[in-house]
This record gives sequence, structure tokens and C-alpha cells, in this order.
Amino acid sequence: MFTTNLSPLRLLTRPQMVFNLRGWNPRPAFWVEPEWMPRIFSLSMAPHWQQVPCGDTRQDLDGISYFLMPAPAQSDGYSAHFNPASPYFFSFFGLYVIPPVDGQRVSPEIFAELGNRDNLAWLKSMGDPAPYSEPIVPLLAAIESDGDPQKWSFIANYQLHGDLGCHNPQSNFPETLMPPRPTLPSAWLEQVDSYQDLTMVCRGFLWYEGDYLVMNFFNGVEFTNKAGKTINTYNDYPEFREQLLRMADGIKIINDGRGFVSPNSGTLSHW
Repeated sequence: MFTTNLSPLRLLTRPQMVFNLRGWNPRPAFWVEPEWMPRIFSLSMAPHWQQVPCGDTRQDLDGISYFLMPAPAQSDGYSAHFNPASPYFFSFFGLYVIPPVDGQRVSPEIFAELGNRDNLAWLKSMGDPAPYSEPIVPLLAAIESDGDPQKWSFIANYQLHGDLGCHNPQSNFPETLMPPRPTLPSAWLEQVDSYQDLTMVCRGFLWYEGDYLVMNFFNGVEFTNKAGKTINTYNDYPEFREQLLRMADGIKIINDGRGFVSPNSGTLSHW
């Protein structure tokens, strides 16, 4: 049974570079630290990025989300993402690749809406009967650079539901990812409510890879547990925050020139 206090970060061992030998272009190579699964998950975002506001128009966008999930804690058999007693609770580290539309680059100004649509789709896949996500205080700032490509940093906090709930799926997910249903009461119900209101504390960077918009994202979470303690993993755990920034700095982009092909819509794949 977990306690209501956050457990400390595990001692670090060596990070490793993780990438796929075949896939969709451009695609990332992630510098993965030991607290994260050395496995890249991918999802087609085309079904979720329909009629996205882009300036004065709306566009149907294609794109892929590549992301990592926290590894299981030593005492658990599932990702620390689903453990409210962990600094890695509700954390993601990932990257979107968005191809141009009709030969035109997609504007980085839409970053907050891309993440919001992703949040809603994820909550739906987690069984939330009323998925909710709303961006708050989205900020985009250019990073000074001597050359091309231009790079931006962003903040995109979201008010949203958590993804732990009584309707969590128990199939079509890799082993070690989610807690099995028989362990749900001891795993989290003593600490948080089903699909509890949270604040995602999201940060990241955007740049162009050729004409592809690339968006690296990572986050902590702020929530109040059932003991009445308010926790902000991004601010309360500097080791966790610094780890995310190191991983962001280590991203490499692979592009063998064969062009962009999206994975099958609605599928969660990994390698």
C-alpha cells in the first residue's frame, strides 16, 4: 500500500539513447534516463487534430505523438505515471511531429490546442466518462539563435481530469504500464479520486525540422490528495525537473528522407 507522502527519486544509473530503426520521418531519438521505460510509444494524432484553429481558419492536421512513460518503481509492477505517491505521477515526456499543410509550415502558435486535443483523447482512452481539459496561461517565447532553425520555448498549463479512474482499460496496453484492476483500491483510491481534477504543469520547446513542426513536451502535475496536501511535482522535486530538461536537451531527430507516413489511426504502438 502506498503512503500519502511522495516517495523520493530512485538513485540514477546510466541513461541510454533509444530510437527505432524503422518508422515514420522525421522521428526522435530520446536520451532516456533510468526512471523512464526505454521504449518509445507512438500514436497517430490525425483523428484528434481535426478543425484545429489556425489563425483565421481551421485546418485538419496530421501528426504523430512519440512519447515515453515513467518506469515502474522498484516495489510496483506498473508505470510510476499511475502512482499518486510518486514524483512521476501523471508525467509524460514526448514529441509531436506535424507535417506541412498544402506545402505550408504549421504555425507554432497552435501549440496549446495540440496538447489540449491530446489530453482529451488520452482521457477518453483511459475511460473517463466526461473528459475535460482546458489550457490556462499559454505562453510562447522565441529563443535567441544565431541561425536557422528558430526555436521557441513554451508554457502550457492545463486544468484537466486525472487519468486514474474506475473505468481504466485493462486490455490493449503493454504490460507494466497500468495497475491491474484488482489492485486499484490499494494503488490509488486512498490517495486521489477517480478522474480527479488536476493541473498539468507543461513545458517544452518547438522548432522546425525542414518544413515539419516539432514540439517537445514534458510535464509535472499539481493536485490535492485526500489527506489535504497540495503537491506540485514540477516545482517540489527539482531533481525531477532537471531530469526532464536534460532529456529535452538530448533529443536528436532522425530523417532518412523517405517522407512522412503516419501510423494507423487510433493505435498505440511501441518498440
